[in-house]
Amino acid sequence: MRFAISLSLRVALAFLVIGVAVSSANAQTTRVQQTGGVDRIEVTDYGIYTAEKSEVTTKGRNSRHYAVENVAIVAMTDTVQTLPKVKFGLRYRIIGEPMDARVTVKIVVKYPPEGVLSPKDGVLHDFTYTVTDHIGGLFSFAGYSADETWELVPGVWTLQLWIADKMYVEKSFTMVAKPSQQAVAEQRNLN
Repeated sequence: MRFAISLSLRVALAFLVIGVAVSSANAQTTRVQQTGGVDRIEVTDYGIYTAEKSEVTTKGRNSRHYAVENVAIVAMTDTVQTLPKVKFGLRYRIIGEPMDARVTVKIVVKYPPEGVLSPKDGVLHDFTYTVTDHIGGLFSFAGYSADETWELVPGVWTLQLWIADKMYVEKSFTMVAKPSQQAVAEQRNLN
């Protein structure tokens, strides 16, 4: 009888060890899938784009975020004129393993140092939003659309892409005042 109990305990202990090992392996797999093994973010192009808004997300103060589709580059440049509805940013792809693992990307847009003056929220210095992306997935777009006239502030605008506590991409754009029609005409007359 003692042998039977001992054998049963061994079998139960073996199942317990196997169960803990499988559970531990599943926990590790889940953790890898949640954070992903990101090696780098590859930027394919940057500049001025056209895009169609497909979805609006609003979370708290100054956090209007639009999902976009049909993104097309208009000009590969880091100089942006203060034109209504101008969209600028970059297309990127996350490189790492395992393929298709989900990662949260925090996108930070830093306004020029003096900030922008929102009639609703006062002086703003940055705008942050997050998206869920996939390692090795299709190219994604991160950027900014200056939809309101108060957003058309000349100066250096900086776009950052973060995963967890690591910044992978930082790209600056210089927004310049659109020349007046008179200035353009005067320049033509000089030439």
